[in-house]
Amino acid sequence: MLVESEGAGEQVPLAEDLLEGVRQAFAAQEASLPFLATTSSRTAVQRKLDALVAHVGFPETWTIFAGSDTAETTFLGKAMALAKDVSDRNTARVGRNVERSPWDSPMGVQTVNAYNNIWTNEMYMFAGMLRRPFMDNGYPLAMTYGGLGVILAHELVHGFDANGRYFGPNGSFELLLTPGDNRRYNARAQCFVKQYSQYSGAEGTRVNGKKTLSENL
Repeated sequence: MLVESEGAGEQVPLAEDLLEGVRQAFAAQEASLPFLATTSSRTAVQRKLDALVAHVGFPETWTIFAGSDTAETTFLGKAMALAKDVSDRNTARVGRNVERSPWDSPMGVQTVNAYNNIWTNEMYMFAGMLRRPFMDNGYPLAMTYGGLGVILAHELVHGFDANGRYFGPNGSFELLLTPGDNRRYNARAQCFVKQYSQYSGAEGTRVNGKKTLSENL
C-alpha cells in the first residue's frame, strides 16, 4: 500500500541519484585522507566502494516468506512464524560462500530505516524513508541532500568504520588497510573514543566510547 498510495516508486530514481552523488563525494575525499598513506589501502577502499550494492525503496520481485502463509491468526503467532522462517533461511547459509541477491532483508519496505550490511557489502534504504520529511520531488536539491543524503552518507561510511574496514568487497573477512594505515586510523579515532566516553546517559552511567565507535565515526 505504501508503494502504491504514496508514490514511492517515483522517488526511487532521485534517491539513487543522491546515493551516487554521495558515493562520488566519498571517493573524491578518500584520496586525500591523511591516514590512507599507501596506494594499497586507497585501492582497497575504492574497490569496496565500487562493489557496494544498493537496494533502494522496494524489491522488483517480492519475497514470500513461509511465515506469511501460516495458519496462525494472531499477530504474535504470525510474527513468530515469520521470525522462524527468516532464521531458517539464514541458518541454511552457514558454511556457504557469501551470497548476494536482488533483495534480501527481513525488514518490511514500510520501515523508516536504512542500514549497511557489512557482511555482504550491501546497503538498504526502505520506501518508508522515500517521502516527507526526508525527501520530496518538490524539495530543492540541497534540502533533499540534507534530509536523505546525510542518511545515505552515514550508512555508506559504515562500510569503512571501526567494524566495516575488516570486510572486503564481497563481505568476506579482509583487512582493507595496511598495518601502518590501520594504526594511523586507530590513532585518529581515539579522539572519538575519548569524547564519547565523557558522556553519560542515566545517572551514574558513562558511554563506552570504544563500543559506540562505529556509530560515532
